[in-house]
Amino acid sequence: MGEKFFRFGFQLRLTKGRPIMSRRANIIVASTDGDQLAELLDGANEISDALKSECEVSPRVATSIDDIRAKRTQDTLLLIIAASLPQSRSSCDQDMQPAIDFVRSIATGPNALPCILVSERLEHYRVAQSIRCCELLVVDNTTDYVDYCLQLARKLDVIRDRPKTDAASSGSSIAGSSTITQKTIAKYAVVEVDLPTDLNMSKVRLEIHDGNEPREPFSEPLRLKKSDVAQLVKDSKGLKKKFASWRVTPERYYSQWQDEYQRLGERLGRLLWSTQSFTAFYNHGIGAADNNIRIRFNLEQPWFDGLWEALRVRSGQRVLMLDNTVARRALPKDPAEYVRRDHDKIAARGGELRILVIQSDPGNVPPENRTDPLWLSCWERHGGTLAPLKHLKKEVEALCSVASLAQAGTSAPAIKIVVDVLPTEQRATGEPWSLAAMTQGVLENSGQGYDIVHFAGHALFLEDGKKREKGYLVFSGHPRPQAVSISVVAEWLAKAGVQLAYLSCCRSNAALAALELARNSIPMAIGFHWDVEDEKAPAFAKEFYGELLNFDLKVCPAISKARRNLFNGSQGSDPIWASPVLIAQPGSWIQVEAVLKPPAPKSAESRQAA
Repeated sequence: MGEKFFRFGFQLRLTKGRPIMSRRANIIVASTDGDQLAELLDGANEISDALKSECEVSPRVATSIDDIRAKRTQDTLLLIIAASLPQSRSSCDQDMQPAIDFVRSIATGPNALPCILVSERLEHYRVAQSIRCCELLVVDNTTDYVDYCLQLARKLDVIRDRPKTDAASSGSSIAGSSTITQKTIAKYAVVEVDLPTDLNMSKVRLEIHDGNEPREPFSEPLRLKKSDVAQLVKDSKGLKKKFASWRVTPERYYSQWQDEYQRLGERLGRLLWSTQSFTAFYNHGIGAADNNIRIRFNLEQPWFDGLWEALRVRSGQRVLMLDNTVARRALPKDPAEYVRRDHDKIAARGGELRILVIQSDPGNVPPENRTDPLWLSCWERHGGTLAPLKHLKKEVEALCSVASLAQAGTSAPAIKIVVDVLPTEQRATGEPWSLAAMTQGVLENSGQGYDIVHFAGHALFLEDGKKREKGYLVFSGHPRPQAVSISVVAEWLAKAGVQLAYLSCCRSNAALAALELARNSIPMAIGFHWDVEDEKAPAFAKEFYGELLNFDLKVCPAISKARRNLFNGSQGSDPIWASPVLIAQPGSWIQVEAVLKPPAPKSAESRQAA
């Protein structure tokens, strides 16, 4: 009964396991901005309320460093201080940083005073990181001071919440659980890396979303060396070419691929983590959004061919995309190009997800394209042959099985899944027909439209170094298959309102496909860095669409979870988990999050919130 312990300078005595108050404590709130001071006081009062069962805590106001020194006692529990705080009330030298120097001075010794540094400047994150028992609260005109004060007080261990033991919380408290709570889903951070052709204009941005309107993003230059980025892209292209030759003996190349992919990811990591701006923005995003973060590379040529998804976590060997969503976007040459899309809400139609699957196996007959002079050059460069596609039937069966599970009520969301497959029937021998014409007609004439178009077949690309870069999808037919440029197919998709294009293609190249799709405002696309092995294409498709249902039709967490599932299944040795590339084209990430999200139910308020 006489057991005692000390915590942050005030003494508590345990009686029958319950703490009782032995003395009062205080929190000092310091700022010269009256409005900000009022907000911070609200936060301090909430912290006091959270501690009322342990101690009576009262806030004290200070307007200078000297004022803090006069009011600080051995019972001071926490200091919430504005980085702009002057030394004294009469100070006017704005170039000095007495508040930061003061915070450093009180961070020494075994009982350092916990401190929340309040600033409008994100570069102070690095300052806070270097100071013991200090956390940064970055503020703007949308900051919820109370919520962030409570969060940071918990992070500093000023507030120690007891773990919940009721039935509702027991399911998510298991060690290693990947369950995402509703609160976590509502709060996320986005780190955007812009890599235009002129790398002198490269920059990184951070945007925080907390369920309301996103806060104004912070932005800083990246200052990357063109030679470093160019070499990284060159080596990325080299690894993809090696992959094509290694596939002949897959059992031998797994370990070699794993080693080379890891080294490339480490180089990419050194390139980005060595910049203070990327490191600070990423770390702040992780803290502000409880580890729920997205990264998007906004790219122009010649940087599309880099294996940006290989980025490694700074501490350790784990690939970052296994923990966080990593996406790409084709940077528009004209920023106004995607304005219309950014103001649209993207949602599945009427609680029904419609998928059009195009099953294209042209056999060994050479495709034709009579209207495109580049086609013959592309065909010759690829050897004039098409590899057999043994996986198509299994891939279509995988998609239909996911739809069957949803219909049976075994999947989480209450949504109807409709999967239509082209061609609809086997054609009679010798009868002329065209899968390309059939696809165009279905997209143009379907009254209900399709949310996803899944193309399983061949994609060929021409890269001749003369700015003549073009991709083609090969559609089966008789007497000859047809090679249709991706730009033309993208026009079909855009007119039909398709939200996601899934290219499950042999010889696919997601970077070039993204350029073609982006020019026609396709919101999202999934492609592959290298050839999809016959037996692996159905596996990833089934994982992705299954997780798409589990995550209420949100593409970002679905593709991330599908990656993890396949990574864990092979301990990372099988390259299938690393091959998919997610192209998230809308300029605003709010629209990215809304892609394929069903309409909110019932009330007008909830519809607006969605």
